[in-house]
Amino acid sequence: MPQSLITSPILDASGNTKVIGVTTSGNVLSSANSSSVPLGIGATFTGTSEEVLSYATISIATFSDQASATDGLSLEFSVDGVNWDHVDVYTVLANSGKVYTLGPSARYFRVRYTNGGTAQTIFRLQTIYRIEPPKPSSHRIQDSLVTNDDAELVKAILTGEDADVSGQFLLVKAKNGRLLVDQESTTPTSTTIAQFVTNGKVYTVSKNLNMAAADTDNPLVLIKNPSASGKTLYVYATHVGVNVTNVAANFKLWYDPTITANGTVETPRNNNIGGGFGASVMNVFSLSTVSASGTLIGTYAVGQNTNTLPRIDDFSIFLAPGHNLLLTGAPGSNNRVATVTMTWAET
Repeated sequence: MPQSLITSPILDASGNTKVIGVTTSGNVLSSANSSSVPLGIGATFTGTSEEVLSYATISIATFSDQASATDGLSLEFSVDGVNWDHVDVYTVLANSGKVYTLGPSARYFRVRYTNGGTAQTIFRLQTIYRIEPPKPSSHRIQDSLVTNDDAELVKAILTGEDADVSGQFLLVKAKNGRLLVDQESTTPTSTTIAQFVTNGKVYTVSKNLNMAAADTDNPLVLIKNPSASGKTLYVYATHVGVNVTNVAANFKLWYDPTITANGTVETPRNNNIGGGFGASVMNVFSLSTVSASGTLIGTYAVGQNTNTLPRIDDFSIFLAPGHNLLLTGAPGSNNRVATVTMTWAET
C-alpha cells in the first residue's frame, strides 16, 4: 500500500515554500493553497508561493455557495516567487463545482480567490500537485459549454481528401468565418451579404449623373482600390437607369481605365448604419475624365420603355488592390441623367 505522510515546510534560498501538504504516491495535496474557510463580501484568500518544478500538472477544485468576483479565481505563476507575471483567471459560479488543470508555466505557483458581493457560507478550494498529467477535464455531450470552462488552446493544420482526386489531400483554410478547401472558390455569394454588413464591410454610392454625349461612353463612377489598401472589393449590386422613359442607354463596367482627371470626390455610405465600423478604404469619384475606358467587363442595356434595371453583378466581379473600376453610360440622346447605385463589399 502506498504510504501517506505529512510533510514539513521546506524553504528555498529565497524563502519560498517548496512543499506544504500531504504526499501520496508522489502527488501532493497543497494545504498552503487550499482552504475551507468561508469568505466575506469581497474578501480574498491568498495562497502561499510554492515551488512546482517537480510536478507535471496542477489541479484546482473549487466550490462555493456564492459566485466569485469577476475573474475571482486567479492561478498565478512566478519565476522568483515575488513577481506574479503569468496569471490565468476564471469566474466561479455559485453552487457549481469546477476543476481546473494546468501545467506549471514558471517555478513558483499560488492561488488567489476573491469572493463576490455576497458572503459565503460554504467554500471549498483544493490544490493538488500531480507528478503525472490526469485525464483532461471532460463534459457530457448534452452539456453546454460556457465561457468560464477551462480549455486547451489548439492550433492545427487541417487537411481533407480531394473529392475529385483520390489520395490527394488539400489544406483546409478559413475565410470570413467559413472553412474553405484550397480549390474551393472564395468569392462571396449573395447569402453572405448579411455577414459583410454585420462586419461593417459593405458600402454604397448613389448618384444622379448627367450623360452629356449621346452614343458615347460617358464616365459616371470611378472606384480606385489603393495598392496599399489590403482589401479586395467585391461588387455586390449595380443599379443603373435613365430618369426618363423612351430613352435607351447602354451602361458598361470596365477595369483599369487610363485616367486623365479623377473628377468629383464621392463619400461611400457604410451600410452598417450606426454600426461605427469605419469608412471605405476605396477612393470613389464621379464624372471622371479618361482617355481610354480600359478593359470591358460587361454591358447592361436599358430599353426605351423602362428607366431602371434590376440588380446585376451579385459578387461576380472583384477588384484587387492597385486596380480601378469604371462605370460608363451611353444614352440615346444628349444630356440624359443616369440614376446610379453601386454597392460593394470590402474584405
